Amino acid sequence: MGPGVWLEIGGNPDNFTNPIKTIDGELIDMESFGFANGVFWHLFWGAFAAAWLLWWVRRPLFISRYRMLDAGLEHELITARDKLIAKMLLIGVPVLVLTFNTITNNLYPNAIPLQASLDRVLPLSAQVNAGTVNVDLMKVEYNVSKRSMVFQANVSNLSQDTLRIGEFSTSNVHFMNAELASVGNIFSKDDVSNNGLTVDNNTPIEPGEQRTVTIKVTDAAWESEKLDVLIKDADSRLGGLLFLYNEVTGKRYISSISAAVIPKFN
Repeated sequence: MGPGVWLEIGGNPDNFTNPIKTIDGELIDMESFGFANGVFWHLFWGAFAAAWLLWWVRRPLFISRYRMLDAGLEHELITARDKLIAKMLLIGVPVLVLTFNTITNNLYPNAIPLQASLDRVLPLSAQVNAGTVNVDLMKVEYNVSKRSMVFQANVSNLSQDTLRIGEFSTSNVHFMNAELASVGNIFSKDDVSNNGLTVDNNTPIEPGEQRTVTIKVTDAAWESEKLDVLIKDADSRLGGLLFLYNEVTGKRYISSISAAVIPKFN
């Protein structure tokens, strides 16, 4: 570490903005968005708590109450009005919270929880099938209205076979590439979507080739099997197995994939 350096920062701090576009396409300034609403609720609940505390502090405390207890007058410490107010608060506070929670949900129907995870270090390449096929997910989006998961993946074929992407499997649901229906037929009680998977470039991946492809997995099973609830999780991630096949020999290669999911509501 070297010596400290004095930095002169110019400009007007009031002119600083931090605009971002939300998942609904709305442009907001992160420096001021929701600030007034946050201040209001802090003041509201602070005043509410102070009023409840003052309601009890206003009457004699400690020694006077001890004398009443010692004299057997404990039933006079809490009056009928005190009990009435306590019952009103017991009912009113949850109703108030639930009411404004419903209003907020209606104002912002397309919202996701604050995400708790953050990938800073890329994981090691999967060692399935001796790592002869590696698939790295660069971006994953889920279109809620179309019930479609879209992967942007970098596929490295280190095997000696010509391969095509034939299947994606997650949570006992199999999404098949219709063009490879004859390879990897599944006979099980699991849910199978025979036309659920499409690839933008469906030509075979040659040995030693590295290709970036867009994989779309579209089917009602995302909703019917409750797989789309991941967008409501604090750790919105998707994991599964991607199957690649050699159409001539039928040999199968498996790659385990996982990535954070970004929901799209329009």
